[in-house]
Amino acid sequence: MTTALTSDIGDVAPSALTDEGEMSERNPLPSVPTGLRAKASGRLARLLFLAAVKRCDVTVDLEGRSYGRGGPSMTIHDADEFFGRLGVDKNVGFGEAYMTGAWSSPD
Repeated sequence: MTTALTSDIGDVAPSALTDEGEMSERNPLPSVPTGLRAKASGRLARLLFLAAVKRCDVTVDLEGRSYGRGGPSMTIHDADEFFGRLGVDKNVGFGEAYMTGAWSSPD
C-alpha cells in the first residue's frame, strides 16, 4: 500500500523522499532507481526506446552514435539514469530525466 505524504510543495510520493524521509532541498525528484528490478526495467526500456526511435523522424545521440531517421534531436548524457528512470516510471521518468540533465534537446 502506497500512501502520499503532504509537504509544503503538495502531495509527495514516498519515493521522492530521502533515506531519512525528507525531501531533498536541492532536487525534489526521486533518486535514480537502483536494484535488480530497476536494472532489468532499464535494459528493457533501452531496447524498446531504440527500436521505436529507429522508425521515427527524430535523431537521438547516445554514447557516440546517432539513432533515428533525422529530424528534431535529443542527446542522452547519462544513459543509465535516462533508461533507469524511463524503465521504472515511463513518461514521468522521461520528464524527470530531462529535469536532472540526463538528456537535453536544442529543438
